[in-house]
Amino acid sequence: MRLPIIPLRIPAIKIRGKIFLGAGIYIFLATIIGVFAYRELYSINSKLPLVEKMDDMTHSIIEARTYEKNFLLYRQERDIGEFKRYISAIKAVM
Repeated sequence: MRLPIIPLRIPAIKIRGKIFLGAGIYIFLATIIGVFAYRELYSINSKLPLVEKMDDMTHSIIEARTYEKNFLLYRQERDIGEFKRYISAIKAVM
């Protein structure tokens, strides 16, 4: 059984109206996309300082482990000094 096809009656719009309608729809969609993009950007910017702190902490941990390994392997006093410096940097970030 086939459904009956109901033709849509679109009122005759002059070319001026069609142009305004097309431009209006485009502006509306661009505004909606812009609002969502702004909200996402705001969300990212609010989380960015925490991510930067965690990145600094990760970098300091990696460097501290490197100097710890160097001290254990080569027994150089400057390596233990650098290790302590990075540990204090990690504590400062926390």
